[in-house]
Amino acid sequence: MKLIYFFLLIFIFKKLICCNSELTDKQINCVADYLLIGKNLQTEIFAENINGEWKIQRGISENISKEIKFNRKEMGRIMGVKYTKYCFRKNKKLVNRDGNVLEVKNIFDKIKNKYLILSENYQKKLEEQSFCLANFLFKHFGPDYASGRTIDNLIEDDFEAIRNNCKICFGEKSYVVFSKWKRAMLKENQITEEFIEDLEKCNKILKN
Repeated sequence: MKLIYFFLLIFIFKKLICCNSELTDKQINCVADYLLIGKNLQTEIFAENINGEWKIQRGISENISKEIKFNRKEMGRIMGVKYTKYCFRKNKKLVNRDGNVLEVKNIFDKIKNKYLILSENYQKKLEEQSFCLANFLFKHFGPDYASGRTIDNLIEDDFEAIRNNCKICFGEKSYVVFSKWKRAMLKENQITEEFIEDLEKCNKILKN
């Protein structure tokens, strides 16, 4: 009888660990990447202090994604069959009983973070796209659409960590560039073939 109780306790203990364990990066990444590409959700840059070092990442906020649910067919249409099979297999314990629908809130229930972090691949693509769009704006609207501000290299909080990560260095000084969208007004004569081609180059970065 004691032996039965012993194995029963082990079984319950394993269940508790399984239910309360956090998800792996790959489980989260494949869903976050789909929400970016398939649902066109806006991403946010955020900073975390890990063991005394600031890590800058991009993710999709819980506020705009928690109520979303999707099925295999939806994901497969955008990301392909192979990607979809992989993602649903990784998250098989989080989908509904027939294994067809995945609810994003089930992921947030398992993690401490308020963001679904994108894969390194898509984080790099978004960074590349940001530089592409910045060059596009400078080229077609001129430098008046933006303003620069000097910053120091002292990092005391997450906001300063993000600014420091986005800085541009000239000589011994560091600058952060802020856009002035009201100045970047589009005129009819600006929509040239070159304008469209340059914009399309930036849009294609995420698709490649």
